[in-house]
Amino acid sequence: MLGSRREKFASIYMRVKGMINKGALAYEHRPLWYDVYEAFPPRVDPAYHRPCPTNTVRNILYPEDCERAAFYGGQYKSETLNMFKLMDNRSSLSKLLQKCDQLRKLNPDMSSEELVSLAKEELIHSGLTTRHKFESDAKS
Repeated sequence: MLGSRREKFASIYMRVKGMINKGALAYEHRPLWYDVYEAFPPRVDPAYHRPCPTNTVRNILYPEDCERAAFYGGQYKSETLNMFKLMDNRSSLSKLLQKCDQLRKLNPDMSSEELVSLAKEELIHSGLTTRHKFESDAKS
């Protein structure tokens, strides 16, 4: 009898549905997931003997990922955000990514490292961030 309770032979949904149909389980006492499963059944019936899918996960790389890697791979000192600041409360990284996006539109053939270094210098010169936020923590 124990073998008939394994999910190899029938899914849990099929067993609960059979118990409700035969009267072993009252419809009022059905599990919470039962209604959701009936409303939104899976596309492929979950069976024990179904072969494993062979699909592989694609690598998705966005343009700003290269700039993030160059930013964090370089010399970056972490910062804390002031949540009470009302004006321009973005992190240095988000300011840098926005500036890199603007520079990429002007110079589409530049590499991400060049874009990051140019954007850092422009942010420092414009006063939106300070040089110590981009310096290394190696001094301390």
